[in-house]
Amino acid sequence: MLSSLINPKTPEYTALKNIIHEETFPWFYVDQMTDGIENAGYGNYGFYGHIFLERPSNSMEKLFPEVRCGLMGHVQQVITEIAKANAIKINCLLRANVNCVEPIADPQLTVPHYDHDFPHKNLLIYLDNAGGETVVFDETGELSAAQAHMPKEDDVILFSGLHCYRPSSKARRKVLVATFI
Repeated sequence: MLSSLINPKTPEYTALKNIIHEETFPWFYVDQMTDGIENAGYGNYGFYGHIFLERPSNSMEKLFPEVRCGLMGHVQQVITEIAKANAIKINCLLRANVNCVEPIADPQLTVPHYDHDFPHKNLLIYLDNAGGETVVFDETGELSAAQAHMPKEDDVILFSGLHCYRPSSKARRKVLVATFI
Protein backbone atom coordinates (compact mmCIF):
# COMPACT_ATOMS: atom_id res chain seq x y z
CA MET A 1 0.00 0.00 0.00
CA LEU A 2 1.24 3.45 -0.96
CA SER A 3 0.52 6.50 1.23
CA SER A 4 1.24 10.18 0.67
CA LEU A 5 2.73 11.88 3.72
CA ILE A 6 2.98 15.42 5.03
CA ASN A 7 6.33 17.09 4.41
CA PRO A 8 6.70 19.77 7.13
CA LYS A 9 9.43 21.43 5.00
CA THR A 10 11.44 22.44 8.04
CA PRO A 11 14.61 24.57 7.83
CA GLU A 12 16.64 21.33 8.21
CA TYR A 13 14.85 19.86 5.18
CA THR A 14 15.46 22.98 3.10
CA ALA A 15 19.14 23.05 4.09
CA LEU A 16 19.64 19.37 3.18
CA LYS A 17 17.82 19.79 -0.12
CA ASN A 18 19.99 22.82 -0.96
CA ILE A 19 23.17 20.84 -0.20
CA ILE A 20 22.04 17.98 -2.46
CA HIS A 21 21.31 20.46 -5.28
CA GLU A 22 24.71 22.18 -4.98
CA GLU A 23 27.03 21.89 -7.95
CA THR A 24 29.75 20.44 -5.70
CA PHE A 25 27.62 17.67 -4.14
CA PRO A 26 29.43 14.37 -4.90
CA TRP A 27 27.61 11.81 -7.04
CA PHE A 28 28.80 8.28 -7.82
CA TYR A 29 27.74 6.42 -10.96
CA VAL A 30 26.10 2.99 -10.76
CA ASP A 31 25.70 1.31 -14.15
CA GLN A 32 22.42 -0.48 -13.43
CA MET A 33 19.64 0.01 -10.93
CA THR A 34 19.12 -3.60 -9.92
CA ASP A 35 22.15 -5.92 -9.84
CA GLY A 36 21.90 -9.03 -11.93
CA ILE A 37 18.16 -8.83 -12.55
CA GLU A 38 16.92 -8.75 -16.10
CA ASN A 39 13.23 -8.64 -16.84
CA ALA A 40 11.85 -8.29 -20.36
CA GLY A 41 9.81 -5.16 -20.86
CA TYR A 42 11.49 -3.26 -18.02
CA GLY A 43 14.49 -0.92 -17.99
CA ASN A 44 17.57 -1.36 -15.80
CA TYR A 45 19.04 2.13 -16.14
CA GLY A 46 22.22 3.54 -14.70
CA PHE A 47 22.04 6.37 -12.19
CA TYR A 48 24.09 8.60 -9.93
CA GLY A 49 23.84 7.94 -6.22
CA HIS A 50 25.14 9.16 -2.91
CA ILE A 51 24.98 6.81 0.08
CA PHE A 52 24.36 8.36 3.50
CA LEU A 53 23.65 5.05 5.27
CA GLU A 54 24.73 1.84 3.55
CA ARG A 55 22.28 -1.02 3.83
CA PRO A 56 23.14 -4.28 5.54
CA SER A 57 23.97 -7.00 3.03
CA ASN A 58 21.59 -9.79 2.13
CA SER A 59 24.12 -12.30 3.43
CA MET A 60 25.86 -12.81 6.75
CA GLU A 61 28.75 -10.57 5.61
CA LYS A 62 27.35 -7.32 7.01
CA LEU A 63 24.60 -7.54 9.61
CA PHE A 64 24.10 -3.82 10.25
CA PRO A 65 23.91 -0.53 8.31
CA GLU A 66 27.02 1.66 8.08
CA VAL A 67 27.15 5.46 8.03
CA ARG A 68 28.97 6.47 4.84
CA CYS A 69 28.54 10.24 4.83
CA GLY A 70 28.92 13.03 7.36
CA LEU A 71 25.51 14.37 6.32
CA MET A 72 23.75 11.35 7.87
CA GLY A 73 22.88 13.36 10.99
CA HIS A 74 21.03 15.89 8.81
CA VAL A 75 19.30 13.10 6.89
CA GLN A 76 18.23 11.46 10.16
CA GLN A 77 16.82 14.78 11.40
CA VAL A 78 14.78 15.28 8.22
CA ILE A 79 13.43 11.72 8.35
CA THR A 80 12.59 12.14 12.04
CA GLU A 81 10.74 15.41 11.36
CA ILE A 82 8.68 13.76 8.61
CA ALA A 83 7.99 10.71 10.81
CA LYS A 84 6.79 12.93 13.70
CA ALA A 85 4.58 15.02 11.39
CA ASN A 86 2.91 11.79 10.21
CA ALA A 87 2.88 9.82 13.50
CA ILE A 88 5.13 7.10 12.05
CA LYS A 89 7.31 5.01 14.32
CA ILE A 90 10.77 4.17 13.05
CA ASN A 91 12.59 1.47 15.01
CA CYS A 92 15.75 1.39 12.91
CA LEU A 93 16.90 3.04 9.69
CA LEU A 94 18.36 0.46 7.31
CA ARG A 95 19.38 2.56 4.34
CA ALA A 96 19.46 6.20 3.25
CA ASN A 97 20.69 7.53 -0.05
CA VAL A 98 19.83 9.99 -2.76
CA ASN A 99 19.52 8.90 -6.39
CA CYS A 100 19.75 11.05 -9.49
CA VAL A 101 18.52 9.61 -12.78
CA GLU A 102 19.18 11.47 -16.03
CA PRO A 103 16.19 12.01 -18.32
CA ILE A 104 15.53 9.18 -20.74
CA ALA A 105 13.63 9.48 -24.01
CA ASP A 106 10.62 7.14 -23.95
CA PRO A 107 11.46 5.58 -20.55
CA GLN A 108 10.19 2.16 -19.50
CA LEU A 109 9.28 1.22 -15.96
CA THR A 110 12.35 -0.09 -14.14
CA VAL A 111 12.75 -3.69 -13.00
CA PRO A 112 10.33 -4.39 -10.11
CA HIS A 113 12.32 -5.07 -6.96
CA TYR A 114 12.48 -5.06 -3.16
CA ASP A 115 15.15 -2.99 -1.42
CA HIS A 116 15.82 -5.75 1.14
CA ASP A 117 14.99 -9.45 1.30
CA PHE A 118 13.04 -9.05 4.56
CA PRO A 119 9.99 -6.96 5.53
CA HIS A 120 10.68 -3.22 5.63
CA LYS A 121 9.16 0.13 4.69
CA ASN A 122 10.32 2.60 2.05
CA LEU A 123 10.18 6.38 2.43
CA LEU A 124 10.76 8.47 -0.70
CA ILE A 125 11.22 12.24 -0.80
CA TYR A 126 11.09 13.86 -4.24
CA LEU A 127 13.63 16.68 -4.40
CA ASP A 128 12.60 18.20 -7.73
CA ASN A 129 9.72 18.51 -10.14
CA ALA A 130 11.04 16.09 -12.77
CA GLY A 131 8.10 13.69 -12.53
CA GLY A 132 8.63 10.00 -13.13
CA GLU A 133 5.99 7.87 -11.47
CA THR A 134 6.68 5.42 -8.65
CA VAL A 135 4.70 2.18 -8.88
CA VAL A 136 3.95 -0.12 -5.94
CA PHE A 137 2.55 -3.59 -6.62
CA ASP A 138 0.00 -5.38 -4.46
CA GLU A 139 0.67 -8.83 -2.95
CA THR A 140 -0.09 -10.57 -6.26
CA GLY A 141 2.68 -8.67 -8.06
CA GLU A 142 0.32 -7.81 -10.92
CA LEU A 143 0.97 -4.49 -12.64
CA SER A 144 -2.76 -4.09 -13.31
CA ALA A 145 -3.40 -3.93 -9.53
CA ALA A 146 -0.48 -1.61 -8.75
CA GLN A 147 -0.72 1.88 -7.25
CA ALA A 148 1.15 4.73 -8.90
CA HIS A 149 2.30 8.08 -7.54
CA MET A 150 2.98 10.95 -9.94
CA PRO A 151 5.38 13.06 -7.85
CA LYS A 152 5.75 16.76 -7.41
CA GLU A 153 8.67 18.50 -5.75
CA ASP A 154 8.76 17.92 -1.97
CA ASP A 155 6.24 15.04 -2.07
CA VAL A 156 6.87 12.25 0.44
CA ILE A 157 5.48 8.73 0.06
CA LEU A 158 5.58 5.63 2.23
CA PHE A 159 5.13 2.06 1.01
CA SER A 160 6.29 -1.50 1.40
CA GLY A 161 6.68 -4.31 -1.08
CA LEU A 162 7.55 -4.80 -4.71
CA HIS A 163 8.05 -1.52 -6.54
CA CYS A 164 9.59 0.25 -9.52
CA TYR A 165 9.58 3.67 -11.16
CA ARG A 166 9.60 5.37 -14.54
CA PRO A 167 12.48 7.79 -15.14
CA SER A 168 11.57 11.28 -16.28
CA SER A 169 11.76 12.10 -19.95
CA LYS A 170 12.29 15.82 -19.30
CA ALA A 171 14.67 16.43 -16.38
CA ARG A 172 16.96 14.83 -13.80
CA ARG A 173 14.94 13.00 -11.14
CA LYS A 174 16.42 13.31 -7.64
CA VAL A 175 14.87 11.21 -4.88
CA LEU A 176 15.97 10.64 -1.29
CA VAL A 177 15.31 7.00 -0.39
CA ALA A 178 15.21 5.65 3.15
CA THR A 179 14.25 2.18 4.32
CA PHE A 180 13.39 1.21 7.86
CA ILE A 181 11.73 -1.23 10.21
